[in-house]
Amino acid sequence: MEPVDNVLYLADSYKVTHYNQYPPLITSVYSYFECRGGKFEQVCFFGLQYILKRWMVGQVVNHAMIDEAKEFYKQHFGGLDVFNESGWRYIVDNHNGMLPLRIKAVPEGSVIPYKNVLFTVENTDPCVAWLTNWFEVCCLNVVKLAVLARKPITSILLVFIWTSFPEILFVNSENLPDYLQRGCRENVIKFFLVRWLAYR
Repeated sequence: MEPVDNVLYLADSYKVTHYNQYPPLITSVYSYFECRGGKFEQVCFFGLQYILKRWMVGQVVNHAMIDEAKEFYKQHFGGLDVFNESGWRYIVDNHNGMLPLRIKAVPEGSVIPYKNVLFTVENTDPCVAWLTNWFEVCCLNVVKLAVLARKPITSILLVFIWTSFPEILFVNSENLPDYLQRGCRENVIKFFLVRWLAYR
């Protein structure tokens, strides 16, 4: 199996150990994700649906993936056995490898001020409260790319409008350089994302 196909490699290294850090009686974790601020005053929320369908819908984990990840993380952490093998096996055995999570989000393509909730995640099985934050980095990567890609495109649109040539955009969308191509891991959305964002 290629590493890119194993959902157990999508978290940052430190998240692998988080399950041990929750108090024993924690049964529910409800997390919200927001843009706390930065270069831009607005956030273009786009791409979560692709991530959900690519990595989080249906049977996404099995025992072979767990075996592989256990060995990988043991080497990664210098021989320490810190991977949550029993937690992931519980998901395979009790949920057929499907993730017991509930995710709610603002509509895709929304442009909203920063410091607002973009999406929330909560576990639906009390035995896997640790799972709620496992996919944080995976979910936020594509949102970051959408925010970064939107700024140069909106600047180009403003120049076209100020110079009285807005009709050019509708005749030839190739006037929009694809800044997202260089930094996006998910090839499926690269081409469409930039062109779609131009009209938001």
